[in-house]
Amino acid sequence: MKKFVFLLEIGTEEIPSKSLQKIAKNFLSYFKKNLKKFFIKYKRIYWYASPTRIAIKVSSINFKIDKVQKISNYTKNKKVIFHIEKKNFLTLITKIFQKIITFSVQKISSIDGMYWYNKNFKFVRRIKTVTCLLNKELLSIEIMGISSNRIIAKNKFFENSNSLSLKNAQQYPKFLEKNCFIIPNLEKRKRIIKHEIKKIEKIVKGVVRIKKKFLEEIASLVEYPVAILGRFEKKFLALPNNILIHILQNIQKYFPVYDQKKILLPFFIFITNKIENLSKMVVLDHEKFLNSKLKDTIEFFEKDAAVPIVKNIRKLKNLSFGKNLGSMMDKTRRMYHIARYIAKNFLKSNFLKKIGRAILLSKCDLVTKIVFEYPELQGIAGMCYAKIQGEEKNIYLAQKEQYHPRFLKDSLPKNNFCCVIAVSEKVDNIVGCFIENEIPNSKKDPFSLRRLSIGIINILINKRIFLNFKEVIKKSIFLYKKNRIFQNTNLFIKEESLIKKIIFFIFSRLKVILLKKKYQKETINSIFSLENYCIYDIYLRIHALQKFYTKRDRKFFFIIKRIFKILKNQKISDTKKIQNSLFESKFEKKLFLKILEVSKFTEKLYKEKKYQKILCKIEELYLPIEKFFKNVVVFTKEKEIKENRILLLNKIKFILLKFGHFQFFL
Repeated sequence: MKKFVFLLEIGTEEIPSKSLQKIAKNFLSYFKKNLKKFFIKYKRIYWYASPTRIAIKVSSINFKIDKVQKISNYTKNKKVIFHIEKKNFLTLITKIFQKIITFSVQKISSIDGMYWYNKNFKFVRRIKTVTCLLNKELLSIEIMGISSNRIIAKNKFFENSNSLSLKNAQQYPKFLEKNCFIIPNLEKRKRIIKHEIKKIEKIVKGVVRIKKKFLEEIASLVEYPVAILGRFEKKFLALPNNILIHILQNIQKYFPVYDQKKILLPFFIFITNKIENLSKMVVLDHEKFLNSKLKDTIEFFEKDAAVPIVKNIRKLKNLSFGKNLGSMMDKTRRMYHIARYIAKNFLKSNFLKKIGRAILLSKCDLVTKIVFEYPELQGIAGMCYAKIQGEEKNIYLAQKEQYHPRFLKDSLPKNNFCCVIAVSEKVDNIVGCFIENEIPNSKKDPFSLRRLSIGIINILINKRIFLNFKEVIKKSIFLYKKNRIFQNTNLFIKEESLIKKIIFFIFSRLKVILLKKKYQKETINSIFSLENYCIYDIYLRIHALQKFYTKRDRKFFFIIKRIFKILKNQKISDTKKIQNSLFESKFEKKLFLKILEVSKFTEKLYKEKKYQKILCKIEELYLPIEKFFKNVVVFTKEKEIKENRILLLNKIKFILLKFGHFQFFL
């Protein structure tokens, strides 16, 4: 049986390096799903990506061709049925792959997508070429008005960069490497970069820290990588490491070089495309440009450092935080009061004064020359200036760590002191945006409020901070009102509604995080149903309940279900109490004594937050409850005894509901 190799290459204008791998992998994922929908079987599938192309190669495709075979795909409107006959094989396969490609491209259009062809079709960059082959046959595919052909664009950095024709899908990607000076395999480019850097390390006797994400970004910028060593003037090593590394790595996209003691050396490695007749002028141009940039930077830094950073506080009055949200000075004041409110529960009194100093300096770097030139250095610059000017370690660290975590896998603030300031900064941002009705939705989140809320959640959980988040939100809203900036706004008329919206937004993010950590919906919902606004406390309860539920026999939950069912339609008075004199059997007495024991024992455990032990203690009620149901009739004819027994069961329900709403398991 004949087997086929399919190739699709989409040639584009330069794709953003940070999105390249994500786009290529998503394209592969959707392509595989659509192949499955059309019942197309294959042995292997590969993805390729470079700055100017994304490709999919499917090997050993097996089309089962009978006289007539139905291949069906369900669309939103109707069932599309194709009939394969031998004579129409290529035409039909073209139609199928056109569908698969169109569906897959449309799915990835949301990633940094822009309209290029028409208002209904987005893609990350303008498409220039489409090559679609099945073995030697060219399939007549069209994407965004571009028809497929055999033309493959060469490396633009070569003089003789005329496009070449690809004859067979099997030739890909070796044809590109040999004839076009393009390595479409991203992982291969990474390996080449690593190997090239290792060679340079031996020459300078230095060490290069290769971070996974940065390596991926650099490999996504080039098509045929070459590593080159450059130098900069030693005097620029006087700049603080954080600033110098930021310029080398984040702005210039260079690899900094260190000695064996992790001290920066006056070298850098830059990765470029392989260029025909590569000359020393390329290196000199990079060195000249970097030295010029560092010269300006050190001038800015020295001028800023000459002035005590605290003097910049007055300039914050003229720096707006938001349209109706006051100045940066107003924000600093609000942060101070929120931080003190948070800190008073778990930081010592001597730290409260230091928090005031740290927040006073927190936004002072925003008006420095170096932050004006490099906005990404806010926080980092503040930390450097505060350190140079003799501030305590916690105070200067807080200048940088108030913005942490900046992205999903970023590091958290190092200690509780910095955590307090980081949480207060994020809370003020979130509340301010909600007041201005800048609420994120599925299509936009311009102020990254989701990222900020995830940052707060991760700080509170990982640093084990017990904090009533609703009270913090109330405090923040009160401070905005106190600023008297909202005289003409109607938002504060519905303050309770605003609090609910913010709480719902934050706790929705918490729910997503917990589901990703494989906690069950029932467990999450049972704890979320409580009037509990302490994020870390919620996490501890969910963790304990999940562990308890997965390791226990379901009999305990069945007996709880029975209790809830009995009490469902019962009217229970709050004033009535359980009377010992109305007990008719020893099983009632034993159950009552056990309830008292569990209530008293767990009271202390709740204060200590030992939720696993609480659940184990609650489980001890199982045997007395079981014996009670076997030997006692709840709905007896005597009204007083019946009510007393219902009160007994209601007491168990109260114990359960104090921990969580167990009915979600029922």
